[in-house]
Parts: sequence; structure tokens; C-alpha cells
Amino acid sequence: QYALDNGLQSEPQLAIALQQQRQLLLALSAKKQMLDNIGPLSDEQIQARYELEKERAHPNEYHIQHITVASEEEASKIIEKLAAGEDFSALAKEFSLDESKENGGDIGWVGQASTSPEVLSSVALMQNGEWSKKPLQAGNGWQVLKLIDIRPVTFLELEQARPRLQALLQRERLLADIQALRDAAKIEFVETAQATENPGAQSASEK
Repeated sequence: QYALDNGLQSEPQLAIALQQQRQLLLALSAKKQMLDNIGPLSDEQIQARYELEKERAHPNEYHIQHITVASEEEASKIIEKLAAGEDFSALAKEFSLDESKENGGDIGWVGQASTSPEVLSSVALMQNGEWSKKPLQAGNGWQVLKLIDIRPVTFLELEQARPRLQALLQRERLLADIQALRDAAKIEFVETAQATENPGAQSASEK
């Protein structure tokens, strides 16, 4: 009441914060109602998504070692040393920039959810004990990989996967509904008090 009596709600910064809080509460309420409107998913929808997930999934997991260096040239020299008979673990401890160097470059089992498609594609062509013959670019560095072992992925049964699949399908439907609202919205950019103080700032309202 003190704040209202003294007109604090009209101060530019507070007015913006109050408006943003109102928009957040409205957005949360809208999201809840939209999810309620989606309603329960059918067994057929969940089964179809389960089969699609299995079809998309990479079938194997790989136990690998890697050596990460700063340049393609350094990685090529590592490969030359391996071809000359030097030990992969020893080279990892000496040259790798990754913290796995303490384990000889061993990073354990990796799969579709825990490594990049480029790594999976590379090791999928190897035999156990083989290392990559060409450097593989990874972020800002370059890698040399070695395949230790391979095993098939074990998929969850449908009933075990059902809660995750249901949440995934509901989220996808919700995002599609939100995108449809965006596509139909009229978007206006208006200058606020913050923008006056910071010429680069703008706020957007969707109607």
C-alpha cells in the first residue's frame, strides 16, 4: 500500500518488471491450458513414436580411447607414431589436451546420446583395437580415436519408455501450437524506458 500510495508502480524500471511478471504468469497459464487441450495420447500414437525412436537410434555403443590435440598436423603426427608401433595410452598421456589423458585417453562407453555423430560414424567403421587413420575435427581441436570394444544398445521396453514418450509427444504438440500462434501473430516493436537509456534495447509484444 505504501508503494502504491507513493506511485512507485509508475517508476519505469518497476513498471517494466511488473509487466514482465504478468506476462510470465499469463504464459504459464496458457501453457497449462494448451497441454490440457491436447488431452491423453492414444496407445497407437505412443507405439508409433516408440517404433520411430528405435528406427532412428544408432544400434551400437562403443568403448573408445581418444587423443585430442590442437591442430590437424599434430593429430597426423600421432597417427604416424601409432603406425610406427607406439602405444596409444602412452601417447594420450603425453600429448592429449583432454583430462582423460590420465586414463590413457579412455572415455568408456559412448553412444548416440553421449557423443557426436561424427565420432559414431568414425568408430562404426573400425574393428576392435583399430585407431582412426585420419584426424577427426572436434570443436576447436582434433581427435585420434581407438576402438576398444562394441556392444548392441539395449532398448527399454515400451511400458518403461511410455512416460518419456508421452512427455515428448506432448511437448512437440505444444511447441507446434505455440509456433502456429507466432505465425498468426502481429508483432510490434515498441521503445521502452529501458530502450531510451540503452539505445540498442527493444521489447517485443505479440498480439
